[in-house]
Amino acid sequence: MRVQIENLMRYTYEKPVSFSPHKIRLYPRTDPTIITHRLQTLANIPADVQYRRDLYDNLIASCFFSAPANTLELRVQLEVELWPKNPFHFLLAPYAVEIPFSYTEAEARVLAPYREILPGDEVDSDEIWHLDGKRSTVDALVDLAQTLHSEISYEVREDGEARPPSRTLELRSGACRDTALLAASILRKMGLAVRLVSGFLCEFQIDVRARRADSALHAWIEVFLPGGGWVGIDPTNGTFCDHRFIPTAAGVLTADIASVEGSYFGNEIVPSDFQAKLELELVVEKELDRLAENVEQTLATENVTLTMGGEPTFVPERPEGAEWSVAAVGPSKIVYAYQFANTLVESVLPGAMILYTPGKLYPGEIDPRWALNVLRPPNPFPVATKEQTKAPDEKSLKQLREALIEKLQIEDRWTRASDPRESKKQVWVLPLDFVDGKWKSERWNLRKMELTLANGPAGLRLPLQLLPNSLIKRAMVIEVQPTYVDLFLPPLLTAQFESLIRMIYGIADQPNAIRWQSYVPVDLPADWSRIAFTADPGVLEVNLPPCPSWKTYQSWIERLEAIGRQHGLRCFKEDGLTVGTGGGNHLLFGGPSLERNPFFGRPHWVASIGRYWQHHPALSYLFTGIYVGGSAQAPRPDESGNDLLDLELACRQLESLPPGDQRQSIHEILRHLYTDPTGNPHRSEISVDKFWSSPLGFWGLLEFRAIESFPEVRWITAVYLLKQPYRSALKQWGQELHDRFFLPTTLWNDLTDVLTELAQFGFAFDPALFREIWEWRFPPLLQWEGLTVRKGLEAWPLLADTPVEGQTTSRFVDTSITRLEFSASAQFHREHQVFVNGRELPFRSLSARELIVGLRFRSSALYPSLHPQLPIQTPLVVTIFNRDTEKVMTQFILSQSQDRFTETDQPLFARGKPCEPPAPDLITCDLRIEDSLFEK
Repeated sequence: MRVQIENLMRYTYEKPVSFSPHKIRLYPRTDPTIITHRLQTLANIPADVQYRRDLYDNLIASCFFSAPANTLELRVQLEVELWPKNPFHFLLAPYAVEIPFSYTEAEARVLAPYREILPGDEVDSDEIWHLDGKRSTVDALVDLAQTLHSEISYEVREDGEARPPSRTLELRSGACRDTALLAASILRKMGLAVRLVSGFLCEFQIDVRARRADSALHAWIEVFLPGGGWVGIDPTNGTFCDHRFIPTAAGVLTADIASVEGSYFGNEIVPSDFQAKLELELVVEKELDRLAENVEQTLATENVTLTMGGEPTFVPERPEGAEWSVAAVGPSKIVYAYQFANTLVESVLPGAMILYTPGKLYPGEIDPRWALNVLRPPNPFPVATKEQTKAPDEKSLKQLREALIEKLQIEDRWTRASDPRESKKQVWVLPLDFVDGKWKSERWNLRKMELTLANGPAGLRLPLQLLPNSLIKRAMVIEVQPTYVDLFLPPLLTAQFESLIRMIYGIADQPNAIRWQSYVPVDLPADWSRIAFTADPGVLEVNLPPCPSWKTYQSWIERLEAIGRQHGLRCFKEDGLTVGTGGGNHLLFGGPSLERNPFFGRPHWVASIGRYWQHHPALSYLFTGIYVGGSAQAPRPDESGNDLLDLELACRQLESLPPGDQRQSIHEILRHLYTDPTGNPHRSEISVDKFWSSPLGFWGLLEFRAIESFPEVRWITAVYLLKQPYRSALKQWGQELHDRFFLPTTLWNDLTDVLTELAQFGFAFDPALFREIWEWRFPPLLQWEGLTVRKGLEAWPLLADTPVEGQTTSRFVDTSITRLEFSASAQFHREHQVFVNGRELPFRSLSARELIVGLRFRSSALYPSLHPQLPIQTPLVVTIFNRDTEKVMTQFILSQSQDRFTETDQPLFARGKPCEPPAPDLITCDLRIEDSLFEK
């Protein structure tokens, strides 16, 4: 990772003074894990800056100032590249494996200054830590660091010399330089060589600039261990020093490591003021394409080819009818799909065909859904002209049938079928199959060729049930429509399928008047381009082809959004607030082929993904739609009624599988756990129903379904886990999962944890990209002088099955509850109280600067719903109360018809019982609780 550091020191005097030469020790001591790319020292007055190495090989800047001034500003700017460092990656010399040990004569001579204890540094530390006999050197040093961390409390003291170790021990507190000097004295007393170190501790949290925590300089020690060299130990935090520690100065005394050394001239004391500001931030990549290239290079080094697929969804600008809310099929959706597909063929995939196929049949639905498949072979089909199309007349239709018989070299078995739905429609049926290397047709001895009453194309309504098993049960069907012809092809393998289509292209007068219908060949090669438009409840779904790179994936998304706009389709809804479509914009990971699938031989990678996702609710909730929780389309495995032990055991089994192809084992271990509460394996946050199962397919795909936006964070996180296996035990979230992580601010904080880990590994996102999506996802409903109210997430529980006419796959949920988040700055909270409908909200601290509280309330009472006797609790009145004056500052109101709070000029306030959560440790209150649930 790359780090930008800027350290500003400002000295202000009541009158101009002259300055002595100043020494600055704020430049990284480089080694293979620390590389300085930029170094600059700036002053606000003319200065001669000279860089030198001091006695301890520290890089220092000696600054000489020629003129007096009221203010001296020194600014050090750095850009440093840090590589991961294991602080325990060393092998001690045999004589140093246990402590105490003696240095060799040569070592002792060189290290003598670092072993000397000055009179003022003597300390009797036996009361908190001492060494009893021989002990492992590393274990003893770890124990010392952890002991000092627990026994010496940390205090902030920016100015002044380090305290004598005895005083630090007496007070049991100190700044980092105090604790470092105490540790050095203890170890020097044991005969070890120790040097004091100052520098930067990069406790990074990727975040937008306005939310970053303040940074400061730090001090620690390094002890010389034969075989291990100078090993960094931070007793303040109780750790050994890894790549987060950037040393800038090392020496024997605290004066040797002072960040700035200098003074002013004069015979009088001039009142002055000192201010310092340190900013550390990771260098982030604003261009996703560059970040994607970095990720793909990482995959290449692991010899992994990871393909991406997606399922973006679209709705009309003015959606009307059940097909754009709860139903999968409807009259306008197929029209939009053909328009979308035709434009895609013309502008992106010339030479492709559009093939109508039956889709999935779900319980509760009478007919299968449909799919429009855009298919293009490596040698594209002839490009049809854009001339006006019309259905062929009787003569042309007869010529087409006869030409097909001649080309197929079969007997003429064309039979006209009657359609009981439309008696005048022309439907022609030719029994046809490819058998033993040639086309074959047979006579169907039916008294009457009549289609069934089922819905759908004629080719799917043939009376095949009336035929004996000995006959061919496949056929070509021509169905004449007013302006085009539906041509249904028998199910075939790819070679015969392509041959038949090219044959028809060659003999048809108007090939662009043909609407192709059939089944996609089961052996369709990977070199065919394929993209599908499918009917899904409330949306038109587009199934992307496997994309070998992020750039390809992004290109498809941009093209589809542009084409959708041409036809009045978009990938979001507007219902007061802008929200996602409610459909699934899912992301799929797989390989270019089953032979090169990246998961089959890496079950530990699948386990890492499962563990990491379970630890970070932001990956589950932040980028999905408004429906979350157990009843949603993509519940987490710990929301589906699974015991956490079962999930943990599953991860451990994956991690212990032997080398080799483990596709079947991976699927069997996970398929019963990654489901929704009803056992549906498709409705899961990470779905494995397309991994290695029938009937959905043996594809080797992991589908990430909790996504409506920004899929790249999941992709890059998955690649990070390939290189950095995640083994932390699954976390028992309990009520905390929904209580905390249905609130926008805690979700954002969890995402920044993810972004920080990725950045430390070299995948540094610009957090502003995600802050935009967060703001879009959770727009403010109220903002006033440090108080912000946003709508949170809510898990709507399933209700009992209710019989409805016609049946549907959509089930009733209770949508009567709304959740809000109130976030307040520390200053706002010191000065104000917040009441909702007269009841005070108990804010909880998230950091020194921010507090939050959640609030659930009954916002509607649609039938059916839970608790039908409880009243609706809108309008919601927010009252802001001044703590000092005990007066109402202002009031805001949210009625049932409003999307945002509005200020009211007629404040009414009657204090009621405080709001409270369902349990004492939770942070989300429930306005429905009128009498305390946990009063003694």
